[in-house]
Amino acid sequence: MLVPKPPPRTLSNVPPGRHEITLKLEGYRTQHFKVYVPVDDTIKIHYDMVRGTGEATSEQFAGIPADYAR
Repeated sequence: MLVPKPPPRTLSNVPPGRHEITLKLEGYRTQHFKVYVPVDDTIKIHYDMVRGTGEATSEQFAGIPADYAR
């Protein structure tokens, strides 16, 4: 069975720094990401949503500066 993928989303004008991103879509598990947006840069998050309910909370990071300590 072929399941259609939701269209990609773009967030524009996100200020530099640390942010938390939450992906929600009806019929899919909610996913949380921690990201760091560098000054004058772009980061990309590629994630395939998982069908189901509840939250798929994880400590996934993207765009982390070298000096960032958890």
